[in-house]
Amino acid sequence: MLSYSNIPHEFGDPNHSTHAKLDAKIAALGIAHDDLDAAIDALAATSTHDDLVLARLKKQRLRIRDEIAVMLGSAFAANAGGTHG
Repeated sequence: MLSYSNIPHEFGDPNHSTHAKLDAKIAALGIAHDDLDAAIDALAATSTHDDLVLARLKKQRLRIRDEIAVMLGSAFAANAGGTHG
């Protein structure tokens, strides 16, 4: 899984605490996404699953994925903006 920790942080970065918080938030969202994957798979495997519940879980999983993508995109953009060369 991609995470903000994959972005190189400069030594002595004054935003280290901010980076750590973002790393933790992305990791938590990743775990929630994985949990939803497992729940969706388990529910879909049952013969009597509720299609509405399944659709809601999939929509929630998509929102989490999008939130992770936005956070990673912002992090990469911020990191790229700080480099010169």
